[in-house]
Amino acid sequence: MEQLLEETQRNIVDLARSWREGNTQHRQELCFSLFPAGIRYSRETKFFEPHNTWLMNSMQEMIDRMQDESLVGVPDGI
Repeated sequence: MEQLLEETQRNIVDLARSWREGNTQHRQELCFSLFPAGIRYSRETKFFEPHNTWLMNSMQEMIDRMQDESLVGVPDGI
């Protein structure tokens, strides 16, 4: 069990630290490994995001629905 824990600790990668401490080439390699289709800058959100925006758009729609007060509570007629 101890050997397994030691191996796990060696294999864990701190992505935020890798990004902060990495040079340009390392950051490009990290981006490519996380987003093989690449990322783009969105002027609307002012963030970098994957080219495949289906997931991000779906999340935004879900958040919008959750914030819609007409969908909260018991429907009329019950």
